[in-house]
This record gives sequence, C-alpha cells and structure tokens, in this order.
Amino acid sequence: MEIWAPWETSRHARALLGPARPHTVVTQQDQEPPPDEDEEVQGRGGTWIGPLACVRVVRRSRPDMAALPHVWEAVEAFLDCSPSCTLTRAAAFGSMRLLRGISARSGGMVTLDAFYKQAQFSGAMQHAAARGDLEMIRWLLAFQPGGLVTRAVEHAARNGQLEVLRWLKQNHDHVFWGANELRYAVEGNHAELARWLQDNTRPPTKLRAMNLAAANGNLELVQWLHEVRHEASSSAAAKAARGGYLDVLKWMDKHSLCKHQGVPVEDAAAGGHLKVVKWLHKSVVGIATPRAMNAAAANGHLDVIVFAKRYNYYLMDWLHRNYQATGERTVLAEINSSFYLTPPETEELTT
Repeated sequence: MEIWAPWETSRHARALLGPARPHTVVTQQDQEPPPDEDEEVQGRGGTWIGPLACVRVVRRSRPDMAALPHVWEAVEAFLDCSPSCTLTRAAAFGSMRLLRGISARSGGMVTLDAFYKQAQFSGAMQHAAARGDLEMIRWLLAFQPGGLVTRAVEHAARNGQLEVLRWLKQNHDHVFWGANELRYAVEGNHAELARWLQDNTRPPTKLRAMNLAAANGNLELVQWLHEVRHEASSSAAAKAARGGYLDVLKWMDKHSLCKHQGVPVEDAAAGGHLKVVKWLHKSVVGIATPRAMNAAAANGHLDVIVFAKRYNYYLMDWLHRNYQATGERTVLAEINSSFYLTPPETEELTT
C-alpha cells in the first residue's frame, strides 16, 4: 500500500487540484464557501479525499488563511489516520468514503499479496453482510470481482439479512454455501431465511438445528425442521425444558421425540419452571433425579423444592442432610411450613 508523508500529500493534492491561488488578502465577504462535505478528489495511484470535518471547522474560523491551501493540506495529512487503516477496519466503521480513499491511495491494492488481499476482502464482506449494507457489498465485489465469499453469508444469516443472501445468490458465483448458515438462521429465529436457505442452497442433512430451535422455544421452527428436514433430536426436549417451553415439550412428546432418552426434571428445576416440572412429573418422559433438587436449591427456586418434596423426589433425606448440615434451618422451616399449608391432596396438577 502506498503511504504518503504529510509533505508528499500536499504535493499530490496540488497536482490533483491545480496550482494554488495567488496570495491575496481575503476578507469575510470574499471568502469562498467550503467544499461540499461529500466531495472526493481521486487520482491515478493516489488520492486526497477532501478535508476532514475537524479541518473544515477550523478553516471556517480562519478566513484569513484561505490563500494557504498547502498549509491546510499538511494539517489534514498529519491528522488523517486513514493511511494506516485496513479495508476490514474501514468496512467495520461503515464508511464508503474511507474505503474509496484506501483503494485509490493504494492503487487498487494490486501490488499486495493475493492471500492478504483476499483476507481483507473477506473481513470487509463479513462486516457489510452483517449490517445488510448492499451498497458496500457491491463496491467490494467491484473492487475484487473474483473474491471468495465465505463467512460473510454466515454473518448475514445470523442477523437475518435475507436480501443480502438473495443478492449474492443471484449476482456472485464465488460464494461458499456451507453448513452453518442454516444453523445461524435457526439460532436467530429467522424462519423465513431458514426456509429460503433450505430451498436455494444445499445444507447438510444432519445439522442438529432442532436443538437450537428448542432452546429458543420456537415451536414453528421445531415443527418445520421435523417435517421438512426430518430432524429428530431427543436432546432438544431437554433444552426446551431448561428454557421452560412447555408447548414445545408437549408437541415433541406427541410426536414421540422425547421417549428415546427422556427429559431430566433437573433441566426444568434449575430454571424454576414449575409448570414444566409438574408436567414432567405426570408425563412418562420425565426422569426424576436427586440432582433436580440441587439445581432448584442452588438457584433459589423454593416453589419447585416444595412441590418436589410433596411428591417425594428423593427429597426427605436430601433436605435434612443438606440444610441441617449447613445450619440453614430457616430455609428448612420455610419449606416445611409451605408443605403443611398446602396439602398434596388439594393441589391440582395442570398439564
């Protein structure tokens, strides 16, 4: 990349902009308006991309120095950090002006190592795709027409940028459609994008994306993954229980997706999801373990502990062993009082 020193920048700028105006005393009335903020002057092999905002502010306050453009150019070059900015960082800032300046200053980066140039292009594409910045994506592909687009599609899928994926599919041949786009779309609850990927790309058959949908409680995607992609994951039920998503659990149980290994009650107890704990207690897929009480107690879910004690989830010995041993008899008394205030025969189990 060609980098200019401040005095070189002034020389290049004068070559591009023409000779300086004759030295005259400029009054406030004769002062020319500052150039437009979007003005860019591009050269062949180098560029001076116009004044920085801070320099423009100072110029407005010093009309007596309007006849000294080389001074302003030197100040600008000293303050400008763009010569040390990479293509990826410029894309992260979302600045098209900075991208064009870097490209023009380096002569299109034609002398750089091909692998480094591809790495910079790939990083810039990831930032642009994640934001859904089609203008920047078009510019980057014009800057490097044969650039390989890899992880950019993953970032677009994660953020639900369907228009970006559609545009890349139609306009660029060097896109790697791998396995992760569909997983990221499901993880982000982007159902429409997931369907588009299934119809227009070739995701692998075994992605275990149902675990991600169940962990989010997205019943629509759980159903779609089972019906269209034929996914069936018994561990997904445990993730739904951990999140307290009873509707997902009931649907999976109805379609025999929970019976292979069951659903540990501790997954629901740890989150304090009492309705799920009650349903698992009544259902044949629930697996009661002593760890359920550890999980509920560790997170302070007293209502779950009281329910479990009432239905004898290995609890009588556990309660006295743990709470009396640690001296927390107040908690034990509270559990006992709650238990006797609500007799088990008067409680209704909701499903």
